[in-house]
Amino acid sequence: MIFFVTCHSFAQNNSRVDSDGDGVMDRKDLDDDNDGILDTIENNKRKENLTRWKNRINVKSSFNNIIFRSGGSDWCNTINSIPFSKLDFNNSYKVTFNVRGSNDAIIGFGIEENGISYEDVDYGFLFKNNTFKIFSNGVEKTEIHYFKKKDLFKIVYNNRKLKFFQNKILIKSFDVGPDLDFYLDTSFRGFKGGRHGKRHHSGYYNNRGNRISIFSNFTISSVANLDTDNDGIINSLDLDSDGDNCNDVIEAGYSDEDKDGVLGTGLPIVDSRGRVTGKGGYTSIENDYLNPLIKVCPDENEYGIYINTTNLPDTIYDIITSDLTLSNLISGKQNSESFIALGVDDGIDKTVFIKVNPSEKASELNLRFVVNGGEVSNIEVLSNGVWLVLSDDFYFLENSKISFMNEGSTAIPQFTINLINGVQYDSSVPLTVSVNENIDLLGATLEIISPTNVNLVVQPSSTINGFVVDNMLTEFGSYNFVLRIQGKLFKGHFLVKEPG
Repeated sequence: MIFFVTCHSFAQNNSRVDSDGDGVMDRKDLDDDNDGILDTIENNKRKENLTRWKNRINVKSSFNNIIFRSGGSDWCNTINSIPFSKLDFNNSYKVTFNVRGSNDAIIGFGIEENGISYEDVDYGFLFKNNTFKIFSNGVEKTEIHYFKKKDLFKIVYNNRKLKFFQNKILIKSFDVGPDLDFYLDTSFRGFKGGRHGKRHHSGYYNNRGNRISIFSNFTISSVANLDTDNDGIINSLDLDSDGDNCNDVIEAGYSDEDKDGVLGTGLPIVDSRGRVTGKGGYTSIENDYLNPLIKVCPDENEYGIYINTTNLPDTIYDIITSDLTLSNLISGKQNSESFIALGVDDGIDKTVFIKVNPSEKASELNLRFVVNGGEVSNIEVLSNGVWLVLSDDFYFLENSKISFMNEGSTAIPQFTINLINGVQYDSSVPLTVSVNENIDLLGATLEIISPTNVNLVVQPSSTINGFVVDNMLTEFGSYNFVLRIQGKLFKGHFLVKEPG
């Protein structure tokens, strides 16, 4: 069944409203604002098991359960989850779990991993036998409470508050602020004794006499529809969820030629569940629509450039200009592309720097280029403290987009040149270009062009993995060089100064 949209009217979701006017009531509509993003994704309405554990010290895990049987004495045993943000839970969520048996253990939320004691858990339930209290960084915050094994424990982070529940009863609430990157933090107290020694504490034991703690069924789920920009409109009804004046449909990676915030052009056609048909959308969603620091579309009175780092290593990188810094961007992903606004076209060169952090497969990479109006020039890479011209094999330009490549067979080889301060040639020794020992120089050449355009082609050395220029470079001035390795070109320059 196909519907034709006749109007657009936005309101908060309820069972008798058609917010986008597409003929499908919100209670049935999977896309309440027709922006090509499903409501459940925009609002982050989901639930999943906590199964990705880390920092295990004497504590074991089994799917979404954790078990402590034995370990070091005192509070020196732990296991943590990955940060909840890595699971795309950033605000408005809850973590629930059950207690099957407990002896001196704390289960709660941490902000920064800075220790393994119970004092290092920022907010948590501290269990002992069939009792618990709420602690914050080692400080007792409630009186003693009792529980049964079937009780459900819940920690809720919503509206800048952290709330602790036993079943449906609120035990304690903390004002903690927004946008905290929590993770599940724990600490277990070990003890001396047990099956073969004197028991120093009462508690829960298995049939072997080992004193154990078991916590089960850890899950995380959303507790409210997201309103990323806190404007009172939930994301599934907000055409600009992050409030950066760039509509979600564009920042999600889809087309909106008429700039009305709705997927495609003109009045959209939707199916019986309210999804726009024939215009793409709903797959391969980019998350820029949730980040106000990443603005994909430019303002009408400014220009800029798109920077695509999909083919750089999978790591963190920063983009830096004279006016702004975008930090902790992620390269190596399908949606690794950002728009950088450079202001009004005033005819002045704007330099853009890109700093790519080291990864498992590549070392740190620093790039820079100049933008003036719609023209990109002076694309360079930093090598051993010297900015060198970057071969066009490692980037390509398309309209107002520059895409970089540095992966697999296109990785930039590592080489060094014996230049003074990385710039000047010392004529007392041969010019030497040393290449990484792991790089095959079969067919490689080094071409040197003098200030008067005299060319010198040098073959790989027989004594080092590189090139040695025995010829005296007698002309004074700026020399260019072209290094050809495995079909790739690397260009740069150096100086030969006149003595005195």
